[in-house]
Amino acid sequence: MKKICTKLSAVLLLAVVTCNFIASCDNGEQPTGIHTSNVVSSGIDNLLEYGSYIYFGGSKAQKYNRNTGEISNVCADPECDGTCPLDGSIVNVCQVADGKLFFYSFKAFEHNVIYGYQDIVTGEVVVLADLSETEAGAGEYCYYYDGYIYYVQCLLRDGGNAENPEDYEDFVCRTALSGGNEERIVKIVGETMQLVAGGYIITFKDNSLYSYDINGQNRKTLISPEQNGYTNYRGDMKYLDGKLYYTCNNGGDVEILYRTDLESGSSERVLEYELYSYTLTDEAIYFIRYAERVFYIPDDIDTNPEAAVISTKSGPTVYKCDPDGKNVEEVYTDDILVIFSDFTVIDNVIYGNMQRYNDTSKTLDNLGFCAADIENGEFTAEQKSD
Repeated sequence: MKKICTKLSAVLLLAVVTCNFIASCDNGEQPTGIHTSNVVSSGIDNLLEYGSYIYFGGSKAQKYNRNTGEISNVCADPECDGTCPLDGSIVNVCQVADGKLFFYSFKAFEHNVIYGYQDIVTGEVVVLADLSETEAGAGEYCYYYDGYIYYVQCLLRDGGNAENPEDYEDFVCRTALSGGNEERIVKIVGETMQLVAGGYIITFKDNSLYSYDINGQNRKTLISPEQNGYTNYRGDMKYLDGKLYYTCNNGGDVEILYRTDLESGSSERVLEYELYSYTLTDEAIYFIRYAERVFYIPDDIDTNPEAAVISTKSGPTVYKCDPDGKNVEEVYTDDILVIFSDFTVIDNVIYGNMQRYNDTSKTLDNLGFCAADIENGEFTAEQKSD
């Protein structure tokens, strides 16, 4: 199928449209405290913190109350008819900044991509961009920086023929939260936008990372296999204090954590350990080492090699270290627990999706959204809704 974009979205983006769901998305709850984080993460299904809540995506935007352990929809209207931007076939929470939850929402039947935010305190939802599926171009994620939301859009090049698919190109665009026209920042040929943070736009192409300044100038190569000696860039990018953290590997499943200083361009390996996953806070890196764990092998495995073997690549221990990789220490261990790769740590509590081995059923039980207290070892689980 030929990819043909239209100029409709350029018109739609001339104004900031406030959605009609302000009342239904306002649940009347106020955060009990503002817990801030300066970390900006790329990718989907981030666990974003604000006040008493951890926000995450799925078929709809949801939140976990750290005080009560309850999970609820971000749009709490029990009679919501599914047309709210926070309730779609896919909703990814992208970032929390300035008291706003930024999100990307995809509507299955309308095939529209929506970028917007919810004011966390008032519940007001604002749609900043409403694009067709093809107009979304090479990006399905958005980032907030210094009063603007950044996203990728497929647009007709200047002087192009609207009937010619080759005349459409991917641009990093931005729209001000205060309103006004959409701005084209930079054309990205074959690149995908990975992150906007610290005054830089980060893109990926051909296994390498590139940076532009926030106005789309001064393209630089940050990392490449030739320069840095890795085989595959894996992603899981996070930004803190002028530095990008990300994982690479040399084939296989083992992740290696690196970081690059955006100003100087210098890169270094952060940890000597081979990782299963990691998360970054303002003060520390928390990580799980790669480890082949086998919980159960049937007695007839030799004669019946297709019999189930319950295994994981996640080690049983969560470690903590400084952002530069120093002062590594063990903080939490559970020999039969599996913590998924998307976890976070807030106030000495580990949050995320987890599984636990059940010796009776010889399976890994999906516990849903869990909290593991590092200090007292208390463990709770709350199943997420579909």
